[in-house]
Amino acid sequence: MATHVTIPLQVTSLPPEHLSSSCKEMAIESVSSEPDKRGGPKDYAWKTEVGQVGSARYVLYLRPERRCSLLVDQNQAIAVEIWRFPTDGSKAERLLQGVAVTDKEIRCPLQKISSVPHLPPCTTYFVFQISPTGSLQRPYRISGRLCHNLHATGSVPWADKELSVVIDNFNPEDRGLVSAQWCAALSQRGMEPMGQGSGPAIKPLKIGNHTFCLEKISTDFSEAIVGILHEKIDEAPQRISRLPDFARVDLLRRLTVTRDTLLSGAQERTGLVFIVAPSLTSPTPYYGGPTLPSLGIDERALYDQLCEGAASPPLVIFVTQRIPAALLYEKYLDKVPPFYLLSDYADPCLVSIAPRENARFVPHFISPPVGVETKGTLSSALLVKPNETVIFAFDHNGKLVFSKSTNEAPLQEIAHEVRQILTR
Repeated sequence: MATHVTIPLQVTSLPPEHLSSSCKEMAIESVSSEPDKRGGPKDYAWKTEVGQVGSARYVLYLRPERRCSLLVDQNQAIAVEIWRFPTDGSKAERLLQGVAVTDKEIRCPLQKISSVPHLPPCTTYFVFQISPTGSLQRPYRISGRLCHNLHATGSVPWADKELSVVIDNFNPEDRGLVSAQWCAALSQRGMEPMGQGSGPAIKPLKIGNHTFCLEKISTDFSEAIVGILHEKIDEAPQRISRLPDFARVDLLRRLTVTRDTLLSGAQERTGLVFIVAPSLTSPTPYYGGPTLPSLGIDERALYDQLCEGAASPPLVIFVTQRIPAALLYEKYLDKVPPFYLLSDYADPCLVSIAPRENARFVPHFISPPVGVETKGTLSSALLVKPNETVIFAFDHNGKLVFSKSTNEAPLQEIAHEVRQILTR
């Protein structure tokens, strides 16, 4: 479904120092030994085509400047001239002559446009920078762009938010807005933007579940029409209805656990709780390793919260792809925990092991070998998206009674909901 919004615009002229300095590399070529009959400088070795503005094309000429050795390093001084060549074939004229310093940005006005009533004068600038390459074949690198100093802004209430737009670098004589850039932002009134996007004015912007398109600007530039395409919001994520069949290794008990094993152990309990989390620990910054969302709470503390006040506590099962070394070699080295800790992978060797935080030396981060196939995880069988943490509650027959992702609510709040459901 699409709607259209009319936004009143206010147009101002930006000073040269406020123009965007994002430039792209331009082609440079040697100057022909035969001078242009319409004009142009003499004794210049290199040139670059600046581009066409209105009814003229502009060319930048450059060569080393040897007369400024007392002011700057002579390798940094470059003599430059910018010439204007009318497209009707008339004689060319010089617009700029001077000395440029390498790696210094220059903003040169090329042409003024004042043909549109009620608008401030528009000036077209050539923003450029010259850098040495160290090559005799192409001694200079030029980056630059043509830009216009008109700047339009506007905002309008839309739905329960405020839609703001900014349009820059537009030429009032170019109705197609080919060179213009625009930015759109959605915000609660008087607050920071909740979402925004920017890009060429001829391309749409995606913000959240909406696509914005700058369709038209009025002839006097007093308003802009923005088309808004509403995308269908995804429905609630699909969840399973029953606990699927599986066989996985318990990383702490070092034995295989199946669906039937867990259902048999849950017959005298209030049910089963699965905590599917990509990682049970945060990555160690110094030693690196795969970056996976952390559970954010000690596994034993979460277990106690789930079982608090229950006469017959549920069977709790953690499913993960990454565990801290302390679980294997310190906390549960000589005792059996009250919960299960299952490998998300069919092959438990693929589970990443994070080094201890106080380790004085860790030769490498223990993680799955590169290129190993890791599909067919238990989390995918439970329809859990990658890098998502979800808590499931099943009755003692394996029927799903509750599931919620931490994208929907905080983990401890979900644990409280699970405890209330299982103790009813």
